[in-house]
Amino acid sequence: MMKKKYLSILNSFFISLILSSCNKDNYLPKKLNETLHYEVIFRDKEQKVKKLRQSYYVIKAKDNKIILLKNDGELMSFQIENTGIKIKTNHYTENTNQDTVQLNKKTYLPLPIKIGSKWNEQDKTTLKLKLGYDRVYNSNLPVDITNEIIGEEYIKLKNGTKVLCLKIQGFGETSFIPGPPLGKIGIKVETELWLSKNYGLVKYIRKEKSDSVTMGEILYEKTLILE
Repeated sequence: MMKKKYLSILNSFFISLILSSCNKDNYLPKKLNETLHYEVIFRDKEQKVKKLRQSYYVIKAKDNKIILLKNDGELMSFQIENTGIKIKTNHYTENTNQDTVQLNKKTYLPLPIKIGSKWNEQDKTTLKLKLGYDRVYNSNLPVDITNEIIGEEYIKLKNGTKVLCLKIQGFGETSFIPGPPLGKIGIKVETELWLSKNYGLVKYIRKEKSDSVTMGEILYEKTLILE
């Protein structure tokens, strides 16, 4: 009985250590009411490039929990747990009560953070299938992404600032058969993510490539703006 009680206390102690350490070095934005701005570049299969800005507002930053509100209404909640930092997403307008809303959950970073750590996440493809001039279909296919912490790397921002980041790479692939006259089409998804202890997300690159000219390749890139 005493042994079980001792192990329980010891386990709680180690979890507390992990959480307190992670709270200081959790690769998330820390300042309440802070707004982070990003430049977003999207290149479609026709090589047309679109540029826009995204903003994230820190609406909660305490109790091992950080909540960001994106300028389009998306709500992102980061919860520090003993096995890792979890991220949940939903649209803010669906339920303005941020403490009761049910969000989609996945791993943001496993704990403890170490080079070589791997984890899987479920995602969906965004490539579009184009047939002729007027028929366009969203692929929206489930794909399992395997992420791995590669190491540390400096990212140089537009204003010249160099930020030391944790680099994460992800890879996944899937396929489908759209039907005659097309055969099986394969899709590969590659991601690169750079996280900083001061800002959280610093840079993100996502590429989706297919082996069919009807779908081609797209690129999505997001980079922190410091002014």
